[in-house]
Amino acid sequence: MNRALLSAALSAALLTSSAALAQSPPPKKPPPPPPPSAKDVIDSVSASPDVEGESKGNYPDMKREESLPLGQIQRAWDKAPEKDGVYHVEWSADKVIKLRVRQYIPVTIVFPEWETIGSEPESGDSFVFGAERVGSNKLVIRAKYVGADAAITVIGDSGNVYAFYIRAEGANSVNIPDVVVYVHTAPPTGGVVVGPTPQAHAKNAAVIGGPKSVDVASATRAATGEKSPDFAKGIPFDPSKLSFDFDMSGDASIAPKRVFSDGIFTWFDYGDRWDRSDLPAVYRVVDGVDTPVNTRVRGSMLVAEAAGAFTLRNGQRVVCVRPAGWEPEGTYAEPSSSPAPTGSAAPATLLGDDKGRG
Repeated sequence: MNRALLSAALSAALLTSSAALAQSPPPKKPPPPPPPSAKDVIDSVSASPDVEGESKGNYPDMKREESLPLGQIQRAWDKAPEKDGVYHVEWSADKVIKLRVRQYIPVTIVFPEWETIGSEPESGDSFVFGAERVGSNKLVIRAKYVGADAAITVIGDSGNVYAFYIRAEGANSVNIPDVVVYVHTAPPTGGVVVGPTPQAHAKNAAVIGGPKSVDVASATRAATGEKSPDFAKGIPFDPSKLSFDFDMSGDASIAPKRVFSDGIFTWFDYGDRWDRSDLPAVYRVVDGVDTPVNTRVRGSMLVAEAAGAFTLRNGQRVVCVRPAGWEPEGTYAEPSSSPAPTGSAAPATLLGDDKGRG
């Protein structure tokens, strides 16, 4: 009986305390600190006078040592003529071109316009010297260090091998370094140099790239590029017989930039498009039929061992090349309609009348 009364009393006490806790208000947050008074602000500024100046961007000076000059000015340039640093040199296969390269002054070598450099130059010391191709016919050489020399060999797409001896010098050198070097040489056609002339055929300009003429440096048969002629007696190369009067029609993607002939050989010049063009097969038109001819590569040109009218073919693409005022020679005869004898070859396939092409 006493235990029951004690339990009831404890339960009543717990309920009473829980109700009291539930009715008590939650604790309040402390109030924010009061803002600083004007007196406190004035006292802080007066205690640190740099505050006001720094707030306006006025910071104190910093004492440090002055910057020292590098002392790398080459005094040899002070009274050097304007043309110093520009070097014009004639190339030949049995000559090494000597160049002076100064550290921090790159040398730009400009090869002839008709030359293209498709392969990387061969450097004897890539640690000291750096060589980089720029465009199709330019090379830039840099010296990373001084007091060294090496050789650089450049192989042109024409087959010419350009050999250079290079020497690296510093800013204290008394010598003016090379800055731009122009390499001059005739194209690998035995002295045939193509240039503009108003006498060429006007129609040639639309496809070939403009009227052209030649200036001859060497009247030899080497212009055709043959090494072992098939004939017993050489045929002299007569530049006065060169003609650029050709008409072309057809697919421009396989057409050369210009065509010229001396009456014996015919040159199809692709110029700077040589590496990008899909070269065609060359046929000479004989009695209205496209007939294969021997060709060879000479620089950026296809050289056909024939003269006259030609057809250039590559797949379905065709270009007709005709000398100005050309008239077909002979006529194409249809093969006999009589049946071929047993075991004999079939008649030749008709390739088409020349008047229907081009």
